[in-house]
Amino acid sequence: MKNHQAGEEDALLFELRIPVPGYTSEELDVRVQGDLLVIRGERSKPVTDVQSYHVLEAYAFDSFERSYRLGEQLCREGIRARVEGEVLHVAVYDIPRADEHSDKKVRLQ
Repeated sequence: MKNHQAGEEDALLFELRIPVPGYTSEELDVRVQGDLLVIRGERSKPVTDVQSYHVLEAYAFDSFERSYRLGEQLCREGIRARVEGEVLHVAVYDIPRADEHSDKKVRLQ
């Protein structure tokens, strides 16, 4: 079966809207692992502490991970993700299901 890409001609089954304040699309990772949709975010920002003659520079890390179980009938190729403002939108479209046996990274648009 030809590799089908989800688009406007396909029916939207549902869309997750996840607030991701302060995260950029480069700091987010959306992927399908087995029957799970896994969403991760990790960012770091420099922290500088200046006291008298000493300067301490370190990095503060902020991360999260959410996972959602996908039904067997959902085609992994029908998942699309995009960031709008401070919200991550993960859309699942109804497209023909092919035999899928591997994990899949979802490209952020």
